[in-house]
Amino acid sequence: GADPSPSYEAVCSGVTGHTEAVRVRYDPSRVSYERLCDLLLDRLGENRYALNRVGNDQGTQYRHGIYFSDDAQQATAEAVIAREQQRDAGRPIVTEVERIAAYYAAEAYHQQYLEKGGQS
Repeated sequence: GADPSPSYEAVCSGVTGHTEAVRVRYDPSRVSYERLCDLLLDRLGENRYALNRVGNDQGTQYRHGIYFSDDAQQATAEAVIAREQQRDAGRPIVTEVERIAAYYAAEAYHQQYLEKGGQS
């Protein structure tokens, strides 16, 4: 999105061009980037074929993607999606793969949302 400091409410409106995302910090000596990409697609399940949708949430802010920070991550993400696409060539996987431009943490009240009783 273009807004340099979007609020959570603005992102939820679907008009900012931002997407809701989870930042994953990991130790590559314990888990590979490829494994994380595999896990994302596994958790998305059928949603990997649904544009701008995850579960009951719909709108451009709910598009799903792998947002990489370097060329090696890009190559890995694209290879994982290509491998998964071969398993079901009849339905295109719409999970986007793009370089991360910026990441904005949600406001404090929205951190650990599920632990605070939010919807699952």
